Amino acid sequence: MIKNYYVFDDIIPNEEQMILNNYVKNNDIEWESLENIIHRCEERVEEQKFPARVHPKPNCKNEEINRIIDGIELAVTKKLNLEFVKNYRWKINWTTPIGEYNQLELLHYDTYTDHIAMVYYINDSTGDTHIYNNVNGDNVEVGHKNYYSPDYKSYTLLTTVSPKMGRCVVFDGKLAHHGNYPINGDRFIVNFNFVAKQKNTKNSLI
Repeated sequence: MIKNYYVFDDIIPNEEQMILNNYVKNNDIEWESLENIIHRCEERVEEQKFPARVHPKPNCKNEEINRIIDGIELAVTKKLNLEFVKNYRWKINWTTPIGEYNQLELLHYDTYTDHIAMVYYINDSTGDTHIYNNVNGDNVEVGHKNYYSPDYKSYTLLTTVSPKMGRCVVFDGKLAHHGNYPINGDRFIVNFNFVAKQKNTKNSLI
């Protein structure tokens, strides 16, 4: 796994940043509307819904956009001196203000398969990303337990990252996290889950 977290600004050239920024404003994009972007189990009863529109990789037919987004993963793994192995998924998330809410109710893990998680910020906006440690350990067992019955007191804030066009934050996928909703305007990000390994070795990092 990768240790801690890393933040990179201008991970791709400004020209590509603008191409992505303009793409999400295209009326021809195939968006999927979600009533609640945080997928919970049936045993969990949500007091508030967290709506979003998403544009997953299979819906993106634009070859240039696919190339740019795939290039973000490659640029990050190069900076970390890792070898990219495979992508589990990427999707573009579009969120707008929803008013007051309990931020910790957004806390989640993308998947319980070992992976690297990354958020790329398509535009300047509000809505910081929060990443947490768990005092009981950052592992699959603790994640599963908190999925069914969250113990918010067991989480301690590791870092907060503010959205900025061209910035990305990359971290161990076993760290719980959430992205806040914007106070005003739109918030567009690309959410990644992928695998990388150390160069010149057969031992995967994750």
